[in-house]
Amino acid sequence: MRLSDARACERDHLAVICLLLAADGMEPNRRSRLRFGNVSHAIGRIPRRAHGTRQTRGMADFHVYRDRLVIRLTRAEKVLALRRDDIVVPRESIRSVAITADPWIWIRGVRAPGNSIPLTLAVGTWKFHGGKDFLVLKGKQRSAVVIDIEQPEQRDVDRDSGAREQASDGDEPAVEPAAEPSAETAEPSAETSAEPEEVAGGFSRVVVSTQHASELVEALRDIRPGSDGPVDEVIGS
Repeated sequence: MRLSDARACERDHLAVICLLLAADGMEPNRRSRLRFGNVSHAIGRIPRRAHGTRQTRGMADFHVYRDRLVIRLTRAEKVLALRRDDIVVPRESIRSVAITADPWIWIRGVRAPGNSIPLTLAVGTWKFHGGKDFLVLKGKQRSAVVIDIEQPEQRDVDRDSGAREQASDGDEPAVEPAAEPSAETAEPSAETSAEPEEVAGGFSRVVVSTQHASELVEALRDIRPGSDGPVDEVIGS
């Protein structure tokens, strides 16, 4: 492929991203408009989302329940991320929630799949050695919430390592003769051999740009399993 053809393909690709963001209610920055050239005229003809709609200016919103956290993506975000479903994270699998003013330093790995414009847009899956993250980053100066997720297999590893450390601190058990394997334990059953099911799409971390990060953290503190607080709360609508 010639250099001119590669630049034309890149220009068309970025133009599609810009149109999706405009249709979702997010105005591209000045740098993007300059790169897209005549595409900005087409963006101007797309009607903006009216006030009072479900999501604020094309941003994902958060639904906090007692047993789960649902991150509802906009249509444009799903298209850019090549994903159909929202992100559902069980409350028991959330390891930590942090607020960052510079979400771009949290990117690790390579994009696969998704779409990105350096320091402007990053939507999709980023795979790294040992796992994968899901990113919805928009804008350079916008803060974001960082949600670390614990997968069931990692939970089992941590439990086993903790048990070994506890056993090493105590007295050594008496050595007993090994028992003959019975017919019931000779062959592992399908239930015990099955691998634990992944949660939240198998993501280790979710980073989402939002103007309501502090409200989300407060809602996660107030709405807890078994609490008498509200059943659910929508953040970002």
